[in-house]
Amino acid sequence: MSRTLRFAPLLLIAAFATSPASAQVATGTPPFGSFGGGPDVINLANLNAHITIPVLHKAGRGTNFTYDLSFDSSVWYPVTSGGTTSWQAVGNWGWRGQTEVTTGYVTAKTHTIYCANPDYPPAPPPTIRSFYTDTYVYHDTFGSPHPFDVTVQSAICGGGGEYGVALDGSGWTISFDISGDGGFWITSSSGAVIVPPSLGSSTGAATKTDRNGNIISVNGSGQFYDTLSSSTPVLTVSGSGTPTSPLTFTYTAPSGASAAYTVNYTTYTVQTNFGCGISSHTSKRPASPQTLPVASNPSPCPPAAPSLTTTPAETTASFAPTAAPRRSLARHPTARGPTPKRRAPVQLPRPRSRTLRTIRR
Repeated sequence: MSRTLRFAPLLLIAAFATSPASAQVATGTPPFGSFGGGPDVINLANLNAHITIPVLHKAGRGTNFTYDLSFDSSVWYPVTSGGTTSWQAVGNWGWRGQTEVTTGYVTAKTHTIYCANPDYPPAPPPTIRSFYTDTYVYHDTFGSPHPFDVTVQSAICGGGGEYGVALDGSGWTISFDISGDGGFWITSSSGAVIVPPSLGSSTGAATKTDRNGNIISVNGSGQFYDTLSSSTPVLTVSGSGTPTSPLTFTYTAPSGASAAYTVNYTTYTVQTNFGCGISSHTSKRPASPQTLPVASNPSPCPPAAPSLTTTPAETTASFAPTAAPRRSLARHPTARGPTPKRRAPVQLPRPRSRTLRTIRR
């Protein structure tokens, strides 16, 4: 059952949020899935390939600091606009966002609604334009989506509850601040509380707090902190992810010296040709790194229904036995042809008789 919430500020934020791709193939490592491969993890249900590239693993108090780049090969989904359906690519072309790597992010769909004006009459107008938001999805640090059955709308349009549980059995929950500041947070089954970036964004300020109070946080400048380094960044991410401004990941090595990784970008022209009645996509996009193809997964088109056209003769042939019948020496009453010859019985030699002689003395 859908739940609703009595506050309006979140709606103004959600009105400009990015909607999730409902028709997109499930990425990451969804709960209760079957996986294979290595080092890439392949979802055996949809053949999405999930690749993880470690950047920094640092021991911490209670919660270790882990920052891995990851990529999912299933990036295409159909979008309908103005009666035309075309292929579109997900944000970052399958790569996790800067903050998403540590805390994940939340998406939702926002709709316009008109509700009765409680001050009418006498104050016009009779209806007030507002928004409601539903289809909340938490995208975890591995890129796996976790949907919630939650609807958020203003008190003018009804309002109601402030809590939801993920529908996939993963144990994630989403909670909303009913005080009116529009905040929300995600809680894991282990008790960790995540305050992700603003709705629909995979980059920005966020925090992750375990059940013992240890915190991993990131500010709006791409600086990450943990409980053991609340003043000195554990990791700093700079750059905008373009050919002229590559991403640089800087951290302090065990020796105390500064170390860094750089991810370079190159622009390619991408065009789809999946067919299946959906318009192709053509655009220029930055790829990083160049060795990972963005369309390495099979065609996202739904499989066509099999068409069977058979004639009676073909049908009979398809069910004909393939094994030869066993031969029988006995002649069947309705069988035709010569009677099979029987073998003559084998005559065994008779045993010789022995005569016992009695010797008298």
